Amino acid sequence: MRAGGSLSGQPVFRVLFLLSLLATALLFSVKMGWIMKPPEVPRDEAVAQAEKMAGTMTWMNIFQKGKKIGYARRQFAKRPEGGYTAGELVFMKLSSMGLVQEITVSTTGVLNPDLTLKKFTFNLQSPGLAFSARGEMKGNTLFLTTGKEPDLRTMTIPLKERPYLGAGLMQAASLAYLAPGQTRTFPVFDPATMSEQSARVTVRKIENITILGEKVRARKVKVEFGGNAQTAWVGKDGEVLVEEGLLGIRMEKATVEQVFAGGFDEGSSSDLVEISSINPGGIIKDPEKAVSLKLEVTAPAQALSNIETENQELSGVVLTITRQSLPADYTRADSPRATFENGATYLESDSFISAGDRRIRGQAEKIASRDEPALVRAQKVIAWVHENLEKRPVFSIPSAVEILETRAGDCNEHSVLTAALARALKVPTRVEVGVVYQRGRFYYHAWNSFYIRGRWISADAVFGQFPVDVTHVSFSRGQAARQGDMIGLLGQLGLKLVEQRY
Repeated sequence: MRAGGSLSGQPVFRVLFLLSLLATALLFSVKMGWIMKPPEVPRDEAVAQAEKMAGTMTWMNIFQKGKKIGYARRQFAKRPEGGYTAGELVFMKLSSMGLVQEITVSTTGVLNPDLTLKKFTFNLQSPGLAFSARGEMKGNTLFLTTGKEPDLRTMTIPLKERPYLGAGLMQAASLAYLAPGQTRTFPVFDPATMSEQSARVTVRKIENITILGEKVRARKVKVEFGGNAQTAWVGKDGEVLVEEGLLGIRMEKATVEQVFAGGFDEGSSSDLVEISSINPGGIIKDPEKAVSLKLEVTAPAQALSNIETENQELSGVVLTITRQSLPADYTRADSPRATFENGATYLESDSFISAGDRRIRGQAEKIASRDEPALVRAQKVIAWVHENLEKRPVFSIPSAVEILETRAGDCNEHSVLTAALARALKVPTRVEVGVVYQRGRFYYHAWNSFYIRGRWISADAVFGQFPVDVTHVSFSRGQAARQGDMIGLLGQLGLKLVEQRY
């Protein structure tokens, strides 16, 4: 058994990552904070559509594989002073590693009279932990604030033009004017991950569906987001009636009485860990002793665009992973400060990796001295995080400061805190996202890589590995928000064991 690598026999994996994917699977509306530019529709027509929806409240039951796991409430209203408010509350009971936790996601948006975004608030709450964000448009710049007093963190995101608030209202109003066969692509910003992606929307056909015991005409809409295809049925007035997405998730319009009648189904949701794991069709013995591993990879082409690294090589459909070695000359002077893709140094702070916070810096200075070689600093950070964080599943969107205070979490918390501490010690550090082998299957996971002596070396604070074993398969890397890159792999990734060498 790998040191620190299990929770009551269950794998340590990225709970936040799967929660984010699950929320994305709820299509237009689970994260009311999505901000997007809609398809080209005359603005007066869109405003007229919004007028029809003003004053409405919609309730929806949330099911997973036929079992009720939650509900959603959406509101859209005119403001006395002009413009509109759009609100969403989502409650879910999610199961992970044998634990069932209650998750609440709420968002409120204030819109200008032309429906462009003015400001919004976003909150996610789970037992013992919470995440909040608020944003306000000033000109074409979005000013974001995350966290809570006294640990507020701010960032600015320049945009080409003033965006719209999404989550089903604006895009439904816009989609009401798309004919079957028409497609539009638009940018999306998600405050839960502070990342921008794009969504491709296609109206497939118009068909009859049964809602609340009545047959209604609805547009069947396909949404391609992050490599996955999802489906929604939109009514004639722009109201989203049914949504289907990843992991067997289905949302369906209901009455408020139906939402609160009968509670939740026994057993609640399927375990997110198990239903997203991958069987390689063979047993990998002693991963830490293996020097190389070959896997046949089945995945969307987009998901494989960044799979090659210093120790991962793709030839056709076969991926070869070679165990890294540590530099023999690590005691020499550190490499000069480097700049990587998009100007990143991987020493900077962001909304999650608060490397400049005084508490992070203070703890980092207790762990290692900046006078020590970079490899030694990184090794000490990995060892400290491994030994000092309780390993248990957490449904949250954490910051390094919060993790330092709670001293608990899954691989997401381990990788974020590791990155913050190492960056505070001036070691360039990335977050790696991918899968790792444990108990006969591959599970979604997060770890870190450090830039030392001119190359990236991967390490895992959950397992206490430096470097990692060859069953760590990285698909994306960079800042903490890169889990969004993995959406296209959920349910579409296949790994078949080809060869293992020792």
